[in-house]
Amino acid sequence: MKQPELSYKAVTRALLGNVFITVLKFGVYLRTGSAAMLSEAIHTLVDSGNQAILLVGIRQMSNSSDKRHPYGYGRAAYFWGLVSALGMFWVGSGVSFIHGINELVHPPDVLIQPGWETWTTLGISFGVDGYVLYKTVADMKRSVPDGMSFYDFTKKIRDPFVMAVLLEDMAATTGVLIAVGGIGLTYYTGLPYFDALASCGVGVTLGMVAVYLARMNQRFLLGYSIDSHIVQDIRSIILNRPSIEAVHSIQTQWLGPSAFSFKAEVDFDGTYPAARLMTNYAPMFHDMQMENTMDEELPVVLGWYAEDVTRILETEVKEVEADIRAKYPEAGKRRDVAGGWGCVSGFFDTFLLLFGCCLVVVWFVVWLLLYLYLKRTLNWNPTAKTIGCGWGRETQEEERIGSKKGKTLHGWLKWYG
Repeated sequence: MKQPELSYKAVTRALLGNVFITVLKFGVYLRTGSAAMLSEAIHTLVDSGNQAILLVGIRQMSNSSDKRHPYGYGRAAYFWGLVSALGMFWVGSGVSFIHGINELVHPPDVLIQPGWETWTTLGISFGVDGYVLYKTVADMKRSVPDGMSFYDFTKKIRDPFVMAVLLEDMAATTGVLIAVGGIGLTYYTGLPYFDALASCGVGVTLGMVAVYLARMNQRFLLGYSIDSHIVQDIRSIILNRPSIEAVHSIQTQWLGPSAFSFKAEVDFDGTYPAARLMTNYAPMFHDMQMENTMDEELPVVLGWYAEDVTRILETEVKEVEADIRAKYPEAGKRRDVAGGWGCVSGFFDTFLLLFGCCLVVVWFVVWLLLYLYLKRTLNWNPTAKTIGCGWGRETQEEERIGSKKGKTLHGWLKWYG
């Protein structure tokens, strides 16, 4: 199935839109303090970083094969796609969800009323994300085969960049709607729980998208086989050759979004090269028999015969490969990424790589700060020996001395319930 050729264009378009929206959302969060708005700001910030990482993957995937990588760099797409998915899960989903839980446990004393800037920012975000999603879907529909639904087409897409942009934009538009609902209900009822629940909802949405993308990239990194109908079709092409009797021990795997390898053992029909060489060698054997020079000339003639048989079989293999590539150009071929990378400077490549590395560092910093926050505000110590399980259980030392300092998460939830 033909894959959509829009990775570079789709990722670049999404990156520019998300950078613009990120600035707006963080500005509104600093103005209102909304948990849902902060989650949306983190969401778009992580999306921007992820798309920068995807551009690095597109750049590396376009490299030509070399001695150390004879099959090309196609799988770099899945490596960087996996890095992007993990960033979305740990930073985007994790921070949004934990922030929502914190707002549920420690709601603000004073609610800042959302003004026109909140609704304007959410409207602009929905419009930009919706436009990027619309253009991505429109570009993808050009590659949908006749008689196949768009949903079935998306399930067969192997390009992690296209799927990342598609699902991230769907999550972005869904997240804006969740944020609108949470902020609106909080404003209408005066209860901060809806804003916090909206933050958790954004985190869950990001988590679901991240898990799907991570599983997709993991599957192809481990060497996912090509579709069964392609295997059977190639097998039929091979068996249509009169020189081949059987095909067995077939091994296939995707080398990239639009390249795969096909290996198989074939049994050649021994009568085929014999019939091809009969007209050439029959007179030779007849002359050797008539001249009684069989003992002297037979080794030489048999050597010629063996070389000719090898050439015939080699020609057959090349013709079979040509027949396969005529129907499946992606067989053993590397796809050149469209998008004009030749005009991209080395400085920009270096910037994208450094941006991706900085995002990885941010992951560890965020989770370190999160651990310190939980340990300080929720009396959470994962190394302490506890009675029972879960948060809100006193350690043996606290129970012995009767310590009741502060409220645990269990206590807060019980009080609010």
